[in-house]
Amino acid sequence: MNDTDRAAPQPKRRILVIDDDPGMTTLCRRVLEQTGEFTVREENDAMRAVETARAVQPHMIFLDCHLPGKDGPQISVELALDPELRSVPIVFLTGAVESGAAFKGRPVLLKPARGAQLIEACVQWALPPEK
Repeated sequence: MNDTDRAAPQPKRRILVIDDDPGMTTLCRRVLEQTGEFTVREENDAMRAVETARAVQPHMIFLDCHLPGKDGPQISVELALDPELRSVPIVFLTGAVESGAAFKGRPVLLKPARGAQLIEACVQWALPPEK
């Protein structure tokens, strides 16, 4: 088999997980990257969340609702005002409402989310990768 016979690797979807709990962001990263379909960036500092999103240009964001310094809904408003990020789907992570409910018009996963829930959310909501 030569190089031209090999299929080009499929681009992976970039997922950004914003949560002040490093254990939660690490869990999300491990579960999602294990599928081979996603690359995951973790951000544990709410004050850097929008800056990190600009740098990563994610296909989807998991966003904790309650963060010190700046809460998830406030971050989602800032993301919606950014022309490069406004179309990026956001799924809120929280322990405060029922999973499957909507919060601020966005889907919600109850923490701690199970691996299958994280993967399903990415499959359903993440933007397609660039070709």
